[in-house]
Amino acid sequence: MIKVNSDAEDFGNVMIMALRYALGRKTYVTLEVPEFIMKNKDLISQRVCTVMLRDISQYLEDRNNKMITDDKCDYDSWVKLSNWLYELMKEKKGVIL
Repeated sequence: MIKVNSDAEDFGNVMIMALRYALGRKTYVTLEVPEFIMKNKDLISQRVCTVMLRDISQYLEDRNNKMITDDKCDYDSWVKLSNWLYELMKEKKGVIL
């Protein structure tokens, strides 16, 4: 196991950065980033979850408005992550803003 010299909040911020990088791209990262995020469930705070949900929601809106033209597999990956994050918020009994 690799030990990361950081706290969970820093790690959460890096996950947000990775998500933002990957949104709207047509590459393998649209599958790998969501998988990585889901594998690190215990490091996702309510704040990080809320930010990621907001960013995915903006991506979906931009895509619906034809501002993003990625592939269906990319879209499906983000919808799956969004649904997973909503369920995570329910588990953590958080409030989605």
